Amino acid sequence: MTHGLRDRGSSLSDVIGSLDTIGIVFNLNGSTTAATDELRKKGLKAYFALKSIINLGELSTRSVFKLFDALILPVVSYGCQTWLQETNFVKAVISEVDGKRILQKLAADPLEKLHLRFLKWTLQVHKKCANLTCYGDTGKSPLVIQLAKQAISYFNRLRDLDKTRSKSFVRHAFAEQRINKLTWYQNTIKLLEIAGHHHQTDSACPTRIKLKLQEHFNQLWEVERHKSSKLSYYNQVKRTPHIHYEDFLDLVCTEDRKCLMRLRSSSHRLNCETGRYVTDKELATSNARKSWYKRCEFCVSDDTKWLTHLPFCNIIEEDEHHILISCPKFHQLRTELHEEAKSLLLRNEDHHYLYNQQHIYRFGGYVRKIFNQRFPKTKKKKDTKRSQPKVKRQETV
Repeated sequence: MTHGLRDRGSSLSDVIGSLDTIGIVFNLNGSTTAATDELRKKGLKAYFALKSIINLGELSTRSVFKLFDALILPVVSYGCQTWLQETNFVKAVISEVDGKRILQKLAADPLEKLHLRFLKWTLQVHKKCANLTCYGDTGKSPLVIQLAKQAISYFNRLRDLDKTRSKSFVRHAFAEQRINKLTWYQNTIKLLEIAGHHHQTDSACPTRIKLKLQEHFNQLWEVERHKSSKLSYYNQVKRTPHIHYEDFLDLVCTEDRKCLMRLRSSSHRLNCETGRYVTDKELATSNARKSWYKRCEFCVSDDTKWLTHLPFCNIIEEDEHHILISCPKFHQLRTELHEEAKSLLLRNEDHHYLYNQQHIYRFGGYVRKIFNQRFPKTKKKKDTKRSQPKVKRQETV
């Protein structure tokens, strides 16, 4: 059969393309891209099914994460022992590119896209929210790191079969990978070396390898978040130098959790954030500097636009510190705060007001009221044509 295919100028891989084996799609060229794409489709179905039956306002954040681990993670992690070594994150770590490039490759991975989509939906932030803040405040590491233990355990099992010269088919497949130095085997060996395991003949400890990868990711996360200008406020309020589940996510009020997360991650509509994306064309037409678009509209009048061109002029910027502590527009809300909570806020000692267990719920309500006053919800006008009752026509005799 293959001889006839060669005569026609084609090959078996051109005809078949891929092979579906026990639920995992393998390409004959060794690529696992089709497998991860198929698992992502199945994971999206499970994700949308979960969204349709639960209400975030009635569940705690920890409970939603447990539902993901129980209902979605088993779907997307199926057969991870075969395709984990070919994910974007593993390839980027092995190639030793810079940290920013590794995180970009990680965000482009099909299954990690689904993971981040779930995290942002649970935190109720928009899709452009920084991925680093989602990892940092939930304590959730990428799926590749969570599944690394399973992949290393499977590799150790195959290595033991190879040592005992087992006659099983999987042992012969492993020997072929080792002898021909194929991608799956080579990537696993390089991953073990990066994690600190340099003995190719000894079995690696899966738990230790997972912790090493987690430590490597924490270092990347710590370095890259301090490089980001968008996360300047987040870097000030984040205390731990590693990803960690924050206590404010346990607040009972869903709106308070959402507002605090948007404040910390700068995924809001304050002028300090919207003014960041002003184009050069808009600056040329308005004859103003970029700092003008970041101003506090309540504290800075429109008549002072010409002052932005002066070198000594500092425009009051509408950022997180300004609206929380000094903006006179929200003075009434600050006076309504509890006395101890207000003193913590005004002292602003290491942003202790965001971590005080006794008053964190008060600050959550305070931030929610600020956002509601700053961005009031507009009521939609009812369509008068649709609201009018239908008049039944009288039947003519």
